[in-house]
Amino acid sequence: MLVNMFKMRQDVQAYSLGGMGCGNGVVGIQLVRDVLQAHPGANALFITAEICSSAFYMGRDQHCLVSNALFRMGGSASILTSGKSQQYRCKYQLTHSERIHTGARDSGFNCMYFGPDSEGQKGIFLYKELPVEASIALENCLKKITPQIMTWGQYAEAALAIGKRKWYGKDVV
Repeated sequence: MLVNMFKMRQDVQAYSLGGMGCGNGVVGIQLVRDVLQAHPGANALFITAEICSSAFYMGRDQHCLVSNALFRMGGSASILTSGKSQQYRCKYQLTHSERIHTGARDSGFNCMYFGPDSEGQKGIFLYKELPVEASIALENCLKKITPQIMTWGQYAEAALAIGKRKWYGKDVV
């Protein structure tokens, strides 16, 4: 639709990553990064949207009602480039992108489900294991990115703080 509306060139590549909600942003930015690395000097328009109306739950199951309060509609757009000549115009630089998938674990796979309830109303079921799985994903992500953002001095401070806690007790910081 955008390619036609803005009369873009014939060699434009368009990718649709539908059905993934907010996770689309993470997958999409990694796809754009990979395309720009493969095509030096290229530009990319990245648009992501979260459309929740199809998953709005009208039933009475409490597991599904929570999703109505958590998820909202929204969107964003950005232009990314791998062109060195455009570097002075850029406001931000993508230095790292990380994605963690916990779906291989049964508890991660089963903590969220989209389907009908006992009355046949479709909704997103969020189970009590979801915060645990989210914290596992966050911890794994922090483990991967920490070496890229912490200095050796910060590692030393952290080691010293852990040592003090073990030596003097949990109250000492």
